[in-house]
Amino acid sequence: MYLHCCFGFLLILLGCLPEAAWAAPPENPVGFVKGFSWGWLGHRGEYRGSAPEQSMEQLAATGTQWIALAFAAHVETSASTEILYGEENRSMVSDEEVRRAVSLARRHSMKIMMKPTINSRDGQWRALIDFESEDDWRTWWDNYEAFLLHYAKMAAQTKCELFCVGCEMRSMERFSDRWRRLIARVREVYPGTVVYNVNHDDIHDIEWFDAVDMIGVSAYYPVATEHDTSLERMMEEWKPVRKELEEISQRWNRPILFAEIGVCSAKACSVTPWASARAAAPYDGEEQARFYEAAFRSFFEEPWFAGFFWWDWKARLYDREKAAGRSDFSIYGKPAEQVVRRWYAKDR
Repeated sequence: MYLHCCFGFLLILLGCLPEAAWAAPPENPVGFVKGFSWGWLGHRGEYRGSAPEQSMEQLAATGTQWIALAFAAHVETSASTEILYGEENRSMVSDEEVRRAVSLARRHSMKIMMKPTINSRDGQWRALIDFESEDDWRTWWDNYEAFLLHYAKMAAQTKCELFCVGCEMRSMERFSDRWRRLIARVREVYPGTVVYNVNHDDIHDIEWFDAVDMIGVSAYYPVATEHDTSLERMMEEWKPVRKELEEISQRWNRPILFAEIGVCSAKACSVTPWASARAAAPYDGEEQARFYEAAFRSFFEEPWFAGFFWWDWKARLYDREKAAGRSDFSIYGKPAEQVVRRWYAKDR
């Protein structure tokens, strides 16, 4: 009788708990990602020669086990339907260079997310690519599908563990049926794990996350103010974000992956983490390191969280002794590199 009452009380207690407190985390198909984005933007010739070999070796020494191989095809303007890639685009890395980058990563036993991305030559953010007519949208979707399948086949041939079907394509995200069709086509040629990389502002607007295996986020959340960039402030600011992302993970039964995250090594960088313009501000490697530390502390142990692809590691590194003079996203030779080494040495 006593055991029966105790069991009944336990059921009542569990029923009073919020779902997030007891729901099983989603399955992670690739394991925890200790990653870095590598090789952006990928201009023609950038992955050739000895410099990329040295870059990959230095990255592996940090404990990084994954790279997001991020390179850009182009449209002329945000209203252009033609996508220039491969041999039609002599300003981006060639297919041979992409395969070489995969090979360089494999030498260091790294796993790979292939991430073909679109950039507009008029300087507009890819999220703003948009069209007024249905005919233009149909042409765009046909061209985007051909572009993506080209690299999905390459990802299959090179046995990349992850394939990213899009990055921050805000204007396209409302077309649920087209995304489902596109992802189904990708799966016909690519047998691995599929992820979409949504910008953090748009994560609630997508209604087709069940079509992918993981939810990738560009996690450029502001976590400080101009007057308070302390570690304690950052930790507090991450708390509601963590709760929000856990709820999204449970809603879709998909793990959350930070497909991009990072800040410049510049004063007040954590106020607007997405802003490369911060690189013109005074150097502050310690604030960059605090941002990394706060993110690791906030997410590393969460069972629904699948890992990090930090932004970004150059294919051609600068001299280490010149690191403190650079206020860009790179951490090579800066305090944040030691933060990464310490956390990536941990078991997860």
